[in-house]
Amino acid sequence: MFKYLSIFFILILSGCSKKSTKAPVKPLHLNLNQDPSTFDPRKAADFSSSTLTFFLYEGLTRSTPEKIYEPALAEKIEVLNQGLTYIFKLKKAYWSDQSPITAHDFARSWKELLNPKFPCPNAYLFYPIVGAQDCKLGNVSESEVGIKALDDYTLKIDLIEPIPYFLELTAFCTFFPYRETQDASPLYSGPYKLKQYQTKNLIDLEKNGSYWGKDRVKLENIRFFLVEESMTALEMFERGEIDLIGSSFTTLPVDSLPMLKKQYDLRSVDTAGTTFLCFSTKSKFFKNEKLRQAFILSIDRKDLVDNLTFLNEKVATSILPPMLQGETESNYYWVTDKHKAKQLLDEALEELGIAKEDLKIRFTFSAGGVFPQIAQAIQEQIRLGLDVRMQIEQLEPKVYLDRLYKRDFDMAGSFILAQYMDPLAYLDRFRSTANLRNYPSFEDSRYSDLLHLAGRTRSFRERERFLAQAEKILIESATIFPIYHFRNGFVASSKIKNLKTFPQGTLYLEEVELT
Repeated sequence: MFKYLSIFFILILSGCSKKSTKAPVKPLHLNLNQDPSTFDPRKAADFSSSTLTFFLYEGLTRSTPEKIYEPALAEKIEVLNQGLTYIFKLKKAYWSDQSPITAHDFARSWKELLNPKFPCPNAYLFYPIVGAQDCKLGNVSESEVGIKALDDYTLKIDLIEPIPYFLELTAFCTFFPYRETQDASPLYSGPYKLKQYQTKNLIDLEKNGSYWGKDRVKLENIRFFLVEESMTALEMFERGEIDLIGSSFTTLPVDSLPMLKKQYDLRSVDTAGTTFLCFSTKSKFFKNEKLRQAFILSIDRKDLVDNLTFLNEKVATSILPPMLQGETESNYYWVTDKHKAKQLLDEALEELGIAKEDLKIRFTFSAGGVFPQIAQAIQEQIRLGLDVRMQIEQLEPKVYLDRLYKRDFDMAGSFILAQYMDPLAYLDRFRSTANLRNYPSFEDSRYSDLLHLAGRTRSFRERERFLAQAEKILIESATIFPIYHFRNGFVASSKIKNLKTFPQGTLYLEEVELT
């Protein structure tokens, strides 16, 4: 049905070769733009935390460039009851302290994150499970959730309705089991374990000798530098101190992209990601639909993409990137119309009962990458088109996310990277305002009903049609304004061999060798 069906996640099992049997193995050197906010995969939301979880933990399944999913901690998977029941038989695998990983670890971890007080930004991914959403809302106890450990090595999951991507979800970090020692130190189920962490400096990982797949893990150590400035990271790459920049590790300096194209093998691939604007319906200004429309009609996306992006990005005519669209490409195109925008602005001001000078709009976005330049250009387009001056708020990623979660913004620059390769990876977050990641607080009963119908139908074509209708409602609400579908750009040292990517554009380093 779709061009690709695989999950958005980064699985890295890197390898290198020794110079001699006595010489120490050189670690792979990477960089992250910020410190991780957590080492608990269930709480991970920022790039650094999410990236690290795939080194340190593993789930029931995992993805590869060739397969949508394959068993990981699960040895055997049975799908029963017309897709409503999943039975996972676990393999004999061990935590980093050599204690067994059991079905009870999965059941406990998953039910803990469904506690209303547990901070899990991606808890909504569990809502296809019986009772999961009601448990997160505090309406039922965890005993009523369709997650059961039948014995030490058998996990039973009951779904509300069949979903075609459930096994892909189990490869995403939120579904990884989590366990701590008595002194609250994390235990690790993945190919690596944490050796040392120096805030604002570095993170060292070492091979996890208890990992069930340790024989295919060639690299003994990985070092992450924690350098915030992209230009500094680029300079380290040029000196040979970092082996790879770009991808989900380090943003490439925008001003250096032309140089990188000329001097290095700058590669870019299509990515299941879309950059867009959010207009908060909780804002005293953008609660007015006509004002949202006025701003949208004042923005020239083609001008932004042509002049401020360098990786052949595509103007977004849909919130869904092409690889997540169906057989017919969506085209919900807001066409720039400055005359109409001014008319709508006047009508909005009258409805709000305020003067233009009273529009004190905050434009919030995260530091790093290309968006600061995009934001300044949008600010200027709005000033020229509507004679409205906005206050720019460029925030550190953690502060920025906190603002979005609290809905403390008027207009925000944001993006979605698909956590699994299905349209619902985008659309499901806007089903309810209770979802932390429904930043504009969009809610529409027609939209929710269409998503419900898409979940009930057994016809691929009907499902595609229902989802397309729902997306049209979302775009026409003017709460979400897609700007462009971005591409994943990266530059690797000539010492790195066998570098691959997943179809959705994230890097796959399992077969990497350092020469």
